[in-house]
Amino acid sequence: MVISAAVDLIAGNIDWNSFWRKLRNHKKKTGTMEFIENVLVSSDENFTPFEDIQKQIPVFEEIKMASLYADMFQNDFFSPNEIVSERMAKGLIELTGHRIDLIDATSPQDEMLRTTTKESILLYREKLSEMGINIFDR
Repeated sequence: MVISAAVDLIAGNIDWNSFWRKLRNHKKKTGTMEFIENVLVSSDENFTPFEDIQKQIPVFEEIKMASLYADMFQNDFFSPNEIVSERMAKGLIELTGHRIDLIDATSPQDEMLRTTTKESILLYREKLSEMGINIFDR
């Protein structure tokens, strides 16, 4: 999201209100990461359509919150370790490490962002649009 904002800033059409709203929205960030990971890592056999990812986000967010906070459900209190097992937590930590590696591997270098021109960004967006690809509203 930050790199996208940097590109929008270079292109001269950043919407700061939209940027801050998305950056503070955990569901939006979860959906973005799931979408990127799905596109870059998934094979054709296990590719998940974006609409299906959107449906899964509330469950992901619920598990995340359950792993962080004690809660009450049907008149019983639950601590995070009663809901999220150690094994599950280890798996999620490993997944997070893989995601960090993925972001590092696919993010442009600082020098590339510093030398990119508004014209080259607009040309790139125009070519994507001609191909019927719109990745800027996700």
